[in-house]
Amino acid sequence: MNPGPQALSAFAQDELEATRQLQQRLTDALANLVDSDGVLADPETGRPSPDDHYACTFTALACTTANHPHRGTASRLINHFTGIPDEHRGHGPFNRLALLLTRDRQDTRQQACRRLLDAALEKAHAGDNHRSNNWAVLATLCRLLEARTDQERSQATRALVVTCERWMTPAGGFVDFPQTPDDRLCTPLTYHAKVLFCLHMACRIHADRDVARLASQAARWLEAFTDETGAAGGFGRSTHALFGYGALLSVYTDHLVRTNDRTDSDAWADRCRRLRTLLESQTRPDGLLNLNLNPTTGLQGGWDPYMVLTVYNAWTAGLLGATLTSVGTGTHTEPPIPQQRPTVATRAVFIDKAAGLLSLRSPTGQLGLSTRGQVRQTPATQDIDTRYGALLPFNLTWKGRRLIPAPARFRSTVADRHPAVAGWAPLFRYRGAFYTLAVTADWDTHTSDHCVLVIGRSVPSFNGPAARGRSPADRIATRVARSIRGPLPKELSGNQVTHALWVDLDTGQIASMLVLDGVRGTEVDLLNPFGHALIRDAEHLDTTLHRASSLQSGGVDLRHLDGTAIPSSVAGATGFAAPPMAWPTETTAMSVTTGFGECANETTPVLHYDAAHDALIAPIGTFPLPHRAR
Repeated sequence: MNPGPQALSAFAQDELEATRQLQQRLTDALANLVDSDGVLADPETGRPSPDDHYACTFTALACTTANHPHRGTASRLINHFTGIPDEHRGHGPFNRLALLLTRDRQDTRQQACRRLLDAALEKAHAGDNHRSNNWAVLATLCRLLEARTDQERSQATRALVVTCERWMTPAGGFVDFPQTPDDRLCTPLTYHAKVLFCLHMACRIHADRDVARLASQAARWLEAFTDETGAAGGFGRSTHALFGYGALLSVYTDHLVRTNDRTDSDAWADRCRRLRTLLESQTRPDGLLNLNLNPTTGLQGGWDPYMVLTVYNAWTAGLLGATLTSVGTGTHTEPPIPQQRPTVATRAVFIDKAAGLLSLRSPTGQLGLSTRGQVRQTPATQDIDTRYGALLPFNLTWKGRRLIPAPARFRSTVADRHPAVAGWAPLFRYRGAFYTLAVTADWDTHTSDHCVLVIGRSVPSFNGPAARGRSPADRIATRVARSIRGPLPKELSGNQVTHALWVDLDTGQIASMLVLDGVRGTEVDLLNPFGHALIRDAEHLDTTLHRASSLQSGGVDLRHLDGTAIPSSVAGATGFAAPPMAWPTETTAMSVTTGFGECANETTPVLHYDAAHDALIAPIGTFPLPHRAR
């Protein structure tokens, strides 16, 4: 049963109207970029939006479904898409979804309109060879949308269930890579949001308990990593991207327009408001939205190479338009997201052991943390990707403020000159190449309702080649070394690292400690001792550092070091580190503590290394370090 206007409170009705206005503004901005031939210009590149993407079809969907539609523009866009040569067309499942949603909302009693969409659908094939697992889920959703009988819908629904169950962790996280998951997998938050949208849409197309179960599980998983600002990002590729947030806002909006309970509608309206406000804070002068939480564009703004301004804006405008015009269609099973948002008093710890992700929530804030780490989803060419690193905080909010930026991808040349760009991720160099802590073999977690301590053991893994910008002599030396000593190792197995991370959301502290096992005669350097990262307006927070080893002890004040800009998906990301150091010959520990609450003026590190007992001393106890080969 769909709600009448009386089911929505004034607050919910206002929020629904604000979402409609956002969709209209995005649609108007996109329509203004379409010429008389249906070519959509991209303001960022100054060229047409790429033919092998899907801005054309999703803009057509947005123009069809807007409160004040641009139907002539939609027709020109679809005509243009139909005329793209087959070899230049790409993203088949995306384009097919947009066209199917447009067809379902277009006045197909007009023969010209029907012929136009039929011709376009002939050109948009979902295909079988998908770049990542989320593409396969989208293709299966298209099959469900095209089903015309109950039997076809049941078959398509079963295929969707089988597909998603294959690629979901026991805790509910979506595995976007590889196709055959093992202990080395990728669960980027943005693509989890997309799959949640697909499952949610399937719920209202065809009632099925298994789809509802998967949707509910996926929703609870993403909810765990959603902070009080409405953001659900920080980990993996395309992090904090409009692509994922557009899908998530569409899910929230669909619940809002369909609920028949006033209390529930207010809960959904609050979710919509938080996320919509976050997105609208990223409005550009041309009316489009920034692609993430950073107004800087390109690599410096945390973009991946495939990100295009008009594409993600069209996706968001199209999905919102389709959602806002879907009331009265389809069926709907149990809501995939819990009806009530956690209250400000909620304390919760959520751990996905398979994915190696942890969330800690308290009345004061939320922490997102990578524990075991994951493999990077793209090959290491000339960049370094810390977005999947082990024992790495990827989001921290406290009393409504974002304090820690999302980890980033950056060029080897940048790391060579400014290694503090790696932020909280330890960055090592061996024979010119770069190594980070990728997948931690052995880790343990200790939690309470307001704090978490994670301890892990690992070795540096290859994450990027030597910087091309080095001197000719350096490049010659690298080639000579490779010819004599063979290719670079994937792991530096002789250089073992114990890494610990501590966060207390009540007192307001985050601390990191590295213990480097002593090695004689190694060529490995730690490029960013005491490395950490903060948002620019949080730099005033007190930061203390401590270093202790069997050789020496003392303190280092990092507050007087200049910060390095990090090309994060969050604006104002700044990295700090001491000068590079050679790998020590004796076991050496170093820790950095940042206070942001009642402990902001503390000057004593909270993590200590007990060399005599090879143990970590933390505020909640003393813990033997994981076994390390000697």
